[in-house]
Amino acid sequence: MAETTALNARVGIVGLTRELARAHFVQDEHCRECAWRFVDYFVRYAEAHAQTTPEDLDALEAERDNLLAAMDVAFAAQDWRSVMRVMGVIGAIPNGLLSLHGYWDDAIARGEQAAEAARRAGDESAAARFAGNAASIHCLRGEYDKARETYLQVLETYRSLNDEQSIAVLLHQLGVIAQQQGDYAAARARYAESLEIKKKLGDQRGIAGTLHQLGMIAQDQGDYAAARARYAESLEIAKKLGDQSGIASTLHQLGNIAYLQGDYETARARYAESLEIKKKLGNQSGIAITLHQLGNIAYQQGDYPTARARYAESLEIAKKLGDQSGIAITLHQLGQLAEIDGNKAEATRLFRESLEIFERLKSPNAAIARES
Repeated sequence: MAETTALNARVGIVGLTRELARAHFVQDEHCRECAWRFVDYFVRYAEAHAQTTPEDLDALEAERDNLLAAMDVAFAAQDWRSVMRVMGVIGAIPNGLLSLHGYWDDAIARGEQAAEAARRAGDESAAARFAGNAASIHCLRGEYDKARETYLQVLETYRSLNDEQSIAVLLHQLGVIAQQQGDYAAARARYAESLEIKKKLGDQRGIAGTLHQLGMIAQDQGDYAAARARYAESLEIAKKLGDQSGIASTLHQLGNIAYLQGDYETARARYAESLEIKKKLGNQSGIAITLHQLGNIAYQQGDYPTARARYAESLEIAKKLGDQSGIAITLHQLGQLAEIDGNKAEATRLFRESLEIFERLKSPNAAIARES
């Protein structure tokens, strides 16, 4: 059967009915025209809302089920290009609907589906891109070994294709993993290689992203002046490009520097600016990270009820995302609050859960790396 939203604004096929209809589309000669029209409509719909604006993301969110269904119908019909075109919009990293709005399981599964479609279409470059995007979600979840293995495979593909733009992206991502695991020498080397290529190509967005990461390394090593300078460069570029996601991320990091220097009012103001943008974009991971930091400010100022509330909000989102790093960090903070409350058994349980996750991640710097 069909379901409608209020005022019959849109119609969608629900549950098992959608699965049966999809199978019927590709098997019944008389329905193939309907299937083609269904796929064609949602391919064009996705591409009409390919910009990273709150309005376009909301439009994609409203039709998410139908967009995914269109991918399945197209795949069953061996319409590989349509699968790739839809995923090229909703699966973009880092600002596509699936990654930004927290549909990380879908982002991985659909990335693999699109990579297979690209391989069947004989498009080696697209197959590498979709596989790399799926690996980026594994990286966000703290599954670094799995992400690194795929990144290295994809990097070799791009080197064989002499695709410098994509090589720069992969070098950056390998730098992120090294940074998250505390290997700053390797991270800096990867970022330097990436930045050199991006400057040669004039890739301003990419330059901003790598400057941001270099700022995070300087911040982690206590060189706040250098960190602030890298963030300022990154923020200037993001503003010129109108890159709201980049602006939000860098505002958050500037808040982190203020927080580390004990300037809680400035930190709270930067976090509030960042959070406002992230909420407009629906950036679930970013929202969780900034809520956690607002919890940290409350904790430092002795406002434990507010700290607990912000941590609880952050933890709920992290669990939905499968963000192991975020879960571990927040469990640790909740353990500290339990200790303050005198609940030693609860504190011990929370600390143990947090430590087990950190040991699996092998990431001593997860708290800083999450905003990458």
